[in-house]
Amino acid sequence: MKAVVMAGGEGTRLRPLTCNLPKPMVPVMNKPVMEYALRLLREIGITEIAVTLQYLPEHIKAYFGDGSEWGVNLHYYEEETALGTAGSVKNAEDFLDETFIVVSGDALTDFALGEAVEFHRSRKALATLVLTRVESPLEYGLVLTEPSGAVARFLEKPSWGEVFSDTVNTGIYILEPEILQYIPPDTVFDFSRELFPKLLRGKQGIFGCVLSGYWCDIGNCDMYYQVHLDILDGKVKIEIDGSRQGLVWIGPGAFVSPEAVVQGPSYIGPGSEIRPGAFLGPYSVLGEGCLVDRGASVKRTVTGKGCYLGPQAEVRGAILGRGVNIQTKAGVFEGAVIGDHSKVGAQAMVKPGVKIWPHKHIEEGRSVLESVVWSGRVTRNLFGIGGIKGKINEELTPENTARIGRALGTYLPTGARVVVGTDSISASQLLKDALVSGLSATGVEVADAGRCLLPVLRYAAHSFQTNCGVYCRVLGPDGHMANLVVVNENGADLPKREERKVENIWNREEFRQVPPERIREKTVLPAISSSYTSAMLAKVNGDRIKRRRFSVELAAENPYLSGTMAEILDQLGCRVNRVDGRAKMMDGDSSPLETGMALSQLQRRLCEKNFGIGLYLYDGGQKLALVDRQGRVIKEEEYIALLVNLFGRCFQTVYIPLYLPQAVENSLRGSGQKVIRTKSSPDSLMEAMLKGGEIEQFYLYADGLYAAMKILEHLANHDRELEDEIEVLPVLNYHKRETRVAWEHKGRVIRRLAEEKGLGLTDDYLEGVRLENPDGWTLVLPDDERPVCRIYSEAFSQEVAEALTDFYEQKIKEICSGENQQHWRDENA
Repeated sequence: MKAVVMAGGEGTRLRPLTCNLPKPMVPVMNKPVMEYALRLLREIGITEIAVTLQYLPEHIKAYFGDGSEWGVNLHYYEEETALGTAGSVKNAEDFLDETFIVVSGDALTDFALGEAVEFHRSRKALATLVLTRVESPLEYGLVLTEPSGAVARFLEKPSWGEVFSDTVNTGIYILEPEILQYIPPDTVFDFSRELFPKLLRGKQGIFGCVLSGYWCDIGNCDMYYQVHLDILDGKVKIEIDGSRQGLVWIGPGAFVSPEAVVQGPSYIGPGSEIRPGAFLGPYSVLGEGCLVDRGASVKRTVTGKGCYLGPQAEVRGAILGRGVNIQTKAGVFEGAVIGDHSKVGAQAMVKPGVKIWPHKHIEEGRSVLESVVWSGRVTRNLFGIGGIKGKINEELTPENTARIGRALGTYLPTGARVVVGTDSISASQLLKDALVSGLSATGVEVADAGRCLLPVLRYAAHSFQTNCGVYCRVLGPDGHMANLVVVNENGADLPKREERKVENIWNREEFRQVPPERIREKTVLPAISSSYTSAMLAKVNGDRIKRRRFSVELAAENPYLSGTMAEILDQLGCRVNRVDGRAKMMDGDSSPLETGMALSQLQRRLCEKNFGIGLYLYDGGQKLALVDRQGRVIKEEEYIALLVNLFGRCFQTVYIPLYLPQAVENSLRGSGQKVIRTKSSPDSLMEAMLKGGEIEQFYLYADGLYAAMKILEHLANHDRELEDEIEVLPVLNYHKRETRVAWEHKGRVIRRLAEEKGLGLTDDYLEGVRLENPDGWTLVLPDDERPVCRIYSEAFSQEVAEALTDFYEQKIKEICSGENQQHWRDENA
């Protein structure tokens, strides 16, 4: 007699355990579940076995080989596409020249299959189905048999109203080779849905043999978990590798410290170690080579091979895949499933029922409420530079956005007022609605500014006496990323220290609860954009600008933004040509444009005309790029130098970010202005300006529309062109570059650079490390959001500035290379 083991299952309901592993290879008590099927077949004398493969077949071939280690001879049959249960057996037709038994490679049973074989022969059956009786038959195919054992009726996965028996099909069949003629070749064909009903209608010899014993179809994570509990309870007659000490099975080479507490029934895989002070509770299963560190507590948990459970970690009722790393004081709770080689950072928490796909990184202190499928890195930090960012319907789902609203509402005082606004893209409005629901749930009052620009939202937060504002927008030309910009009562980005308070509430999920009667209805701010326009126009001398009749070439990152600016310029009497004016702009559509393309068009238009001024608005209207009539784009540092040169003397104190050239600061010497350097993040600069009472300076920095109006006003007042002002700017011999630095190397890079220059902890730098040289200076600044360091250099000539950047980039690469070599030596010591 021969056998077929069906091992092509993908196991989608077992994900994330089967993301990188075929279902028959999922480990049960440290062995692939398919191994138990091979052992069962060998016990009844079957050694010639066909294995049907489809999903990740190489995993099964590599592990089982020719089967000789298990005393069987395996023959593999691969399907390019899934053919169904009967179709996959048909694929092995050339091998099946005698009576054969079909078993599933992903079910666990201890049935006495020899009894079914004898039953089949005694009935001279064409097909015998192995049946068993279960308490809840809804997930299985029901089979009704006559007293002789002949099958009378089939029904796949009935409702309770359709249940006519508690006898179900186990997917184990004993078949004669003649049955293969009823299965079409290279066709998706199923035993229970198609072949057996077809044979039943033809009154062929189909019988059912009811066997007692254990049988479990490991179809999902709940069943996978349950089968381990059943094994520990002794409900399954299988061989468990290792010695038994009371109710605890200990695999070869495993070590349990005398100072650890281990309670049975439990299983400790080969080579695993449980260190002093650790606790392994009942119904826990450790795979091979696991380490339970000091003070860790594991209860009712199943782990794969090579897992690490760090000091004082708590794992309760969870499933861990292969190589999962649970760091110090992290928690993983009931029903959670962690995919292979994922890492849960120190003090992070994975809430009940959450599934983490393989190779994910849950950062330190992060609380995970929803399953993590796509994101490679789940950070503890909610905020980054410019607010909260994430992929739409991945990091920023409606559910998570509502949680952000609840965290922000809890951070604000009871009775606070929050203004919200969006760009004109549908996804942004969806996120805004979710945010509003979360805010409202904490009892704060929400004022809806509707569709507006980011500078308009900042203005509304300041002008309408709110406690906070949130702007929802889509980023990038593909529209996959979203950004929630959170501003304070002055309209400035929320300072880092306040962001951390919101993050802590969000991570801990300690949301304020209010009774339903305190939930306020959302209000609407009418005509907020018109109010903003009027307020900004009142700040400039419109008559002077009108008399100049500026010729403006205008573009923006989306048509809605450029349309708003065009209306303002029209009121100022400018002749406006919208370079992006031909962009498709349907109702409710403001699709982002390609920045490089729009700027190129501006440059080309100005070169052709050789007069006028080019304005490009981006970053939601916060930022302005200037283009002169020769088509030259004013760089960021030149733009800020221009603002300082034009308006710096209007302020008692001028605030500039740390990385800008010293020449910008030097240009104000002798005029009595004080210059203060701030950290590089926008919120630091905004906070410093507002703290110093420089509200006009804040608007110049944070509002590109207002800055454009003020620049036009200045040119009109002094009857000058943009090129005239650029010519008198201080010479900026300045160079900047980014270089890739792994996250784990950033701290070492800064330390090593500081040590080589003899800089100590007492040196007073705002951030990064500033390296002085006889020819100039270089600032090395780690990026907060990406694995890079930014290098800024200034010198007495442009060539020397570039040489300094080159030098320190090479120095950083040498430091990183040295760290990599040291890491390799440590790993191989």
